[in-house]
Amino acid sequence: MSDDIITAIDALQLRSGFVSPVLEEVSTPIVHAGKGWLLNLRAMMREYDVSAQIEHLWKPSLQRENDVALLEAFSKIDGIKPREMILASEFRIWLRVTMLSELADEQGTKIERYKIMNGSEWRATTTLKGWPTGIVPTDEHRRVFRHCLRATVCTGMNKYGAVRDYELSTPMGRWYPVPRAIEYSAYRSEDTVFMRDEEGLHECTPIGNGHYEIKQETVPEPPLRSHPIPVNMSGPGVLWTHRPARLVETPQVDLPTTVTLDEIEDDVQEIDLISDAAVHVEEGKGGVCWRAIDANDKVYSERFPIEVPRDSYSYRQEMIGLFYALKRALTRFPALAVIRCHCDNQAGIYKAQRPTYGPGEVTGSDMDVILAIRELVKSQEDKDITFYHVRGHTDEKLQPGEEANRIEVQNVECDREAEECKDERPMPFQPLPGSKCVLRVANKWVTTRVDTAIQDITSTARIRLYLLERLKITEWELDDIDTEALGVARSVHNWNRTARTSKMLVRWLPVGRHWFHHGAHNSLCPCCGDPNETFEHLFVCPHKDLDALRATARVRILRALRQEQFPTRLIQVVDMMLRKILDQERPQELPLKGWPKAFKRIWARQRRLGFENFAKGWITKEWRRVLQSRRYQSKDAVSQVAQLITAIWEILCEPLWELRNNILARTDNPTVLREQKTLQERLHWFKRFAGQVLAQRHRKLTEFAREEVSSWNRKQCRKRLKTLEIAREIYEIECKQRMRGQRVMTEWLEARLIHDTAD
Repeated sequence: MSDDIITAIDALQLRSGFVSPVLEEVSTPIVHAGKGWLLNLRAMMREYDVSAQIEHLWKPSLQRENDVALLEAFSKIDGIKPREMILASEFRIWLRVTMLSELADEQGTKIERYKIMNGSEWRATTTLKGWPTGIVPTDEHRRVFRHCLRATVCTGMNKYGAVRDYELSTPMGRWYPVPRAIEYSAYRSEDTVFMRDEEGLHECTPIGNGHYEIKQETVPEPPLRSHPIPVNMSGPGVLWTHRPARLVETPQVDLPTTVTLDEIEDDVQEIDLISDAAVHVEEGKGGVCWRAIDANDKVYSERFPIEVPRDSYSYRQEMIGLFYALKRALTRFPALAVIRCHCDNQAGIYKAQRPTYGPGEVTGSDMDVILAIRELVKSQEDKDITFYHVRGHTDEKLQPGEEANRIEVQNVECDREAEECKDERPMPFQPLPGSKCVLRVANKWVTTRVDTAIQDITSTARIRLYLLERLKITEWELDDIDTEALGVARSVHNWNRTARTSKMLVRWLPVGRHWFHHGAHNSLCPCCGDPNETFEHLFVCPHKDLDALRATARVRILRALRQEQFPTRLIQVVDMMLRKILDQERPQELPLKGWPKAFKRIWARQRRLGFENFAKGWITKEWRRVLQSRRYQSKDAVSQVAQLITAIWEILCEPLWELRNNILARTDNPTVLREQKTLQERLHWFKRFAGQVLAQRHRKLTEFAREEVSSWNRKQCRKRLKTLEIAREIYEIECKQRMRGQRVMTEWLEARLIHDTAD
């Protein structure tokens, strides 16, 4: 299955004519490659600013300096139409070229006219297998292709000028040492020349003064460090060229390592490899150190800084250290035969040794590092590489009389050196070789909680817009909400509780105000009869039962926070906020007078969010910052803030809502009484104006006494009122028909319907 997907992506890459990987660079639409699920996936990735770097995919290479992919350049022309892109793509496929360098001459200064003019039959000989057959181009194909060339790489050409070769606006420079996608007649390497004829490719022998003798033997392909050149035949089997090799080196990016010890001989065959990492997630800094020791306890040590994403764990950084330690050791000591890798990350050591059981493992958290380690070990089948767990921080865990072994001692030294280099400038993150596939969201690589990241990018933007509109807050206030602590508090709830909490947070609980908008007779509070009931109203509703519950809930919340060892001063801030929300007696001292600046910031920011939102769970991030400050130095501030949210929900909000619903279920609550009164008043209105709103045959429905209506329950009142409403609508229709001079032919059917409904 994975091979089929890779083949499909390779086919799309070839059809697109782009040099950028089609799923890694998705900003440019591909409108000329038809339709399909891969293109739909790419459009979705572009919408959410997502890209993917996938290994083992084919992609074309730029051949030389100032080279471009033709179709990629054409797609950026302002105002180009999809049909023009399709025609240009079809002609490119016919030509069997992808890069400008493959269409231009060997000197990189022009495109010969015979290749692109009407009637031309020139086609390159490609070295790629499976090149599309394509269609025979028409003059329209060539005309559109020439127009695109003039708009991009040949801007100095005039459409109405003389027919001549197309001069390039920017001549191309030296050649890159990459595979060539088409066949050329001659190649120049740093040492010799290669010549192609009907028999194949021949290596030439230099014989002096720029002359080369062509050998009879053939070679399968030119060396990587060679490039096309024009040559002249100076005699049978002899060619001449004065052109030197013009190759440019591709710069290699390597780790910024520092060698701290170098005592081991280069030809060592057996070592113990120890690695460790020092990680500071809050600062985004980290360092890695690895050490190799031989049988004589001689040490080789390297260290380097690493970039630490804010949402990562120390687990990942330690496994990255193990990967680079093994890779660097294999490079530094090429004669190695036995490598024993030691790391204090027991889970990572276990995963690195077990095989990959299925595709699901690829999307696991930080599995890209594990897969890279497995791939590296697999590539060294001639070496004996094993993994062992070593006890970490032995200097802090030794019992009296216990001594650390040689591996544990080196692990402690690795941890010390890793801590020393964490402040150095690290190399930017790059996916590790062997990691299969890594996603990038909004220019940020995703290696942890991949499923959560995908869910976030597809729904976060819509949720943010909805919350801004629903809560009537600003972008800054929304960003100030501690959603992480909110998620921790909700994570332990069942489905019903989660749904109820969500409705409370976004003001969608079925209170009177919402019932009224959905057809209810009124929006009264069932507890006190307030004309516009909201959930926030329950915090100040004067009903005696609710008032008693709120008084005890505040005290219980404070007691619960003390049991969870919440800081005392912060408990006082919670107390003041609850008093303000519940409209209870204010504390004697003013909230901001004489308090530390951190507590003042909590009060000010929570006031901007709304104190009622504090009771519902919308808590500012300032709470967490204070808990993490030097005053408290909390190691798990998120959980403490989540405990605060949970205490308010379970002691105040949930009991308030349950009590309100119990009152609503009573027959003597204000909502029921008000609805009963409204129904009776409506029935009396029909009796009073029956001659104006009902037909003669329907007026008997109002033959009831006032005392009789008072004895009806709500169900009886609703049934009679529904019948009268139907009769009123029928009478309005009949009146409109008579005004138009029409006769009513269905009176007897309607009368029958009303009679049956009344029964």
